[in-house]
Amino acid sequence: MKREYVIYHAPISVSYTFMNFKYALKHDWKLGDYVPVWRGNIESETVDEALDKLFYIFNMDRPKEFCGRSMSVSDVVMLDGKYYYCDSFGWSECQPERGD
Repeated sequence: MKREYVIYHAPISVSYTFMNFKYALKHDWKLGDYVPVWRGNIESETVDEALDKLFYIFNMDRPKEFCGRSMSVSDVVMLDGKYYYCDSFGWSECQPERGD
């Protein structure tokens, strides 16, 4: 199944950049602090598979045109209209309306 995605990075000046989701929520996490850095489509059977593939690609096999940093804790991926926070271990679904 082909899935649409967008990767978002928070600028390093944001207090919760590179921190886990629990910390980010305590420090007023909001999607409005983020900048979209890449978009595309990925083939996967499940959301978990897509997120794992994206993590691998944007750490080990980044597209040559990609100018962003490696995917890391605090990055957000929009996948099929839902948002996922890259947490210390795995992914946490997050709601963009919080604080926006």
